[in-house]
Amino acid sequence: MKTIYFGRFYKNETLEKEKIEWLVLDEDKETLFVVSKKAVVSRSFDLSGNGWETSDIRKWLNSEFYYEAFKPDERRYIQRTDVETEDVYGLRCGWSQDELFLLSFEEVEKYFPDPLSRIREKNHWAQYTLEDDR
Repeated sequence: MKTIYFGRFYKNETLEKEKIEWLVLDEDKETLFVVSKKAVVSRSFDLSGNGWETSDIRKWLNSEFYYEAFKPDERRYIQRTDVETEDVYGLRCGWSQDELFLLSFEEVEKYFPDPLSRIREKNHWAQYTLEDDR
């Protein structure tokens, strides 16, 4: 699978940043659909049981992470996307517009058909943040 580097995020608790490596899942002449090769953080989806539109992870991805990982000249390349969520495991379905989002179950199955291929290696920061999220 083709990869690109775009943006920078913390690699460890010393607050050093490293380039983020992205797997290119799909592309056309004007756009790339990507997912990070490594987990950049370990965070709860939502501690209150909310669906995507009001989830903690959506807020974090589209605010703190978005502004911390991407410089203004990089942000102009990130497209706002319509995200439609389905009712899964009793979570509410809905619709939102986001710059950054998690893959849907259907996208995970399409791009990572082998369940073992879905396991993401964590960078050191992701291991560090897991303890902070408890």
